[in-house]
Amino acid sequence: MTAAELTLQLAPLCAELAAHKADWLRGESEQLRTTPIYGRHGSLLSGELVAGLTIQMAADPTMRPWLELLTRIQIDGGCAPVSDRFQDVLDSEIIRSLDDKWFFCDTAARIMAQCNRKQRKVLDQSRRRVLVRLEAVLAEDVQTAHTLMVDRGFTGYSTMCETLSGLDYKGLLEDADGLVEDSDSVYRTQLALGLREAGVFPEDARYHDMLYLFGGKFGPASGLPEIEPAVMATLAGMGLPITDVPGLQVSLSDATTMQSGIHVLHGRLPDQVWLVGQLQDDWLCWRELMGSAGLARALTTPTADPNSAGNLWPEPILLEATKTVFASLPGNPLWLAEHAPRVDVEAEAKRQHLWWLYRVRYQIGSLRFARFLHGPGELTDKADPYEHYMEQTVAMRFERDNYLHDTARYFDQARTLLGIALGCQLLGKLEQRFGDAWFKDDAAGAWLTSVWAGGWDTVAAQADLAEINDPNDLWPMIERLEAVLGPFEPEE
Repeated sequence: MTAAELTLQLAPLCAELAAHKADWLRGESEQLRTTPIYGRHGSLLSGELVAGLTIQMAADPTMRPWLELLTRIQIDGGCAPVSDRFQDVLDSEIIRSLDDKWFFCDTAARIMAQCNRKQRKVLDQSRRRVLVRLEAVLAEDVQTAHTLMVDRGFTGYSTMCETLSGLDYKGLLEDADGLVEDSDSVYRTQLALGLREAGVFPEDARYHDMLYLFGGKFGPASGLPEIEPAVMATLAGMGLPITDVPGLQVSLSDATTMQSGIHVLHGRLPDQVWLVGQLQDDWLCWRELMGSAGLARALTTPTADPNSAGNLWPEPILLEATKTVFASLPGNPLWLAEHAPRVDVEAEAKRQHLWWLYRVRYQIGSLRFARFLHGPGELTDKADPYEHYMEQTVAMRFERDNYLHDTARYFDQARTLLGIALGCQLLGKLEQRFGDAWFKDDAAGAWLTSVWAGGWDTVAAQADLAEINDPNDLWPMIERLEAVLGPFEPEE
């Protein structure tokens, strides 16, 4: 089967599933209850789609995205019953010592905006009890994924991920480890200042403290303008409005939806894109909405090859890079001065970049542990190292019981890290061409549109149009963080 034939066969199903999930996120459908919607659809696992799936497909560049998509479909489909059993318990666990409305599905948002530290600990302890009780279910999920992977002809999990992504994880981690080591002093010092001001001893910090710290000004956000109009105005000022755009459906609400956060879904690009979300009065939502709105608008850009196979499976590095460009704006002093005049611009810009560095270091630590998790040895022997890996990189404690639940599949942390790095290079190009206030120039929007027209299949096409020689270069990201947070390596 050719890529064109697969596109023709899968396009209606993928579009239907994306539309269904958009309804579910708005609370308008009860039929979907877990995230891996592709894996839950039996039609995608039947007949010649799976029968024709072989590792030899990876030799054909036009087929490799489909090999990856169908491999994920099969693994997610095989694991979906296990995932459902786990998620049903986790989402329905009520923390009765606080309030009957506290559910795990929206714990993160509530932690950021409403909880004091004692309540955050209660939430965390209750969640840990569920994770311990269901560890065997999560382990079964991983073992099922490994079995299905071998059935497709791969010799190991790392081999599968490297074949599908084309990435060198070992080489990437060697560069990333240097970033962690060089930035360690600046990161820990800056983080400790914020934690102490929030009433948390740095040595006692937990991951829920990070969510609280960056959710607002050490708790509920202050000085924020109305979020949706400011985001809309920013994009419109670049000639990239997200209202009345063919193919783009926007559904944003302050009301509680099935799942908190902002989500970009796509069927067939550029004609079927959804921006769905629950708005929160905090800075995390600002970053998320700004990045996601920019990405949703980008995906509606017609490409040079509208029949490209990547229209149904965009390269995640490109998606993350595009989000990074727009999500950087709440850390841009000129943007802050215009849209959030009541905040301390310098302090807020520094805090935003510290969050940026935290997220980069988190991806590195998580990727380190994921490669260890899927290596030799029993899964149950690897819970304690999870704490070590994460504390070493993010300087706060991630409880051991999260080691299976919080580890992304397919080493996707690598793509997130590379997407952030590529986004920093795109930001550099925007600033060179249009200045630090590029977000006010419709020529910047036109330039971005010309880059997006390269398509979403591979990084190379967009990188060439943006005149980026090495899209995997981490150095521009490091320079950008150092410019705000201070030099990573102290001068001798």
